[in-house]
Amino acid sequence: MPEKKYKFVDENFYYECFDGWIPLLESLFYTIDNHLQHQEQIRKPVNFRITQIKEKFGCLRVYYDGGDDYIYGAIRMTENFSSKICERCGNKGEARKGSWIKVLCDKCMLGDRLQDFKTMEFENWLNEIEGYSLKKERAYDELVKYEHGSYTARWNMVLDWLQAAFEAGVDSQKNYGDKD
Repeated sequence: MPEKKYKFVDENFYYECFDGWIPLLESLFYTIDNHLQHQEQIRKPVNFRITQIKEKFGCLRVYYDGGDDYIYGAIRMTENFSSKICERCGNKGEARKGSWIKVLCDKCMLGDRLQDFKTMEFENWLNEIEGYSLKKERAYDELVKYEHGSYTARWNMVLDWLQAAFEAGVDSQKNYGDKD
């Protein structure tokens, strides 16, 4: 979380977002802090306190009490920037739809996909691939059966294929299955 302590953020504040957006928050906090100091110098102090920071619908959301138009604009701009920055690593990202909307770069998206596979939440994803039918292939049991606590050789082949496809720049939503 941001390293510097700011008086408008409680000491034990809990950030409900991933580390990729921390540089955005640091920039926002620095901007707000400078604005609040300036307003105090000109004897027009602004009451402001951040109440919650979280991810919602794939973007950063900052909830607060008080503030002024300047702070409102800085927060809205930061929230808009978050829609183009990977929430995990901070690289350029884009909205990815799944069970949740997430802003991820290609590398972090693959990590999410592999995690979904490893937790066996991949059935719908496989069926999304044009020309592939999980039921037709009857591959589900063969793909994920455990052998003495580890994945089967066939399952490891699927994971290797996904990694190779990503490294080759292949779009995971294109047709890789056999057409009828």
